[in-house]
Amino acid sequence: MRILYHSAFCPFSRKIAFGLKEKKLDFEHQWETVGKPSSRLLSLNPWGELPVLVDQHLVCVNHYVSSEYLEDAYPNPVLMGEGNAYRIEVRRLVSWFDKIFYQDVFWKLFYEKILKCQLHHKAPDTRILKSGYALLQEHMEQVEQLTETHHFLAGKYFSWADITGAAHLSCIDYIGDIHWKLFPSAKEWYCKIKSRPAFRPFLNQILSGVEPALHYSQLDF
Repeated sequence: MRILYHSAFCPFSRKIAFGLKEKKLDFEHQWETVGKPSSRLLSLNPWGELPVLVDQHLVCVNHYVSSEYLEDAYPNPVLMGEGNAYRIEVRRLVSWFDKIFYQDVFWKLFYEKILKCQLHHKAPDTRILKSGYALLQEHMEQVEQLTETHHFLAGKYFSWADITGAAHLSCIDYIGDIHWKLFPSAKEWYCKIKSRPAFRPFLNQILSGVEPALHYSQLDF
């Protein structure tokens, strides 16, 4: 039995769910609420962080451990690319999204606009939003540069870089904060990702009380 404890609009959760689907590994969904971990989740991870992947008797706490485990335990299909140089680039991009993009953009936009209200009943700070929008522009310019010359983010192979990037960007896209017309190559790449069967279920997920951007579920927008 394989179980994933996760939340629909946690980018780290999306990353592992997407990876599991790409590797065609069946799993049971155990839905959690961000900031309100269940007793079962706390018994597996006392910090209450998401996601937690349980595979038989093995418990993988957090997204980094889970993705590395999946690549080691289930090497087909390969999602790290071929060769040391490619794998280094994949890990660089994964780290960029999981650390820098998350702090610069997800935390300043999605958390500030959505989660802050839902969890703490507080209004967003306009100064933080302004900073988040500016940083989103900078990050999207980098994505645009990558996709102008690469079929996928790290190069010719679909990888954990694309999985991770799409997991983060899709959360921001849900609230309509990405101006895709300014980034045509990035948009073309994202359309390819949205069209993958493993990604499509995410496009049907709805955040309670928050309507998605009109184009969010469209494969070609």
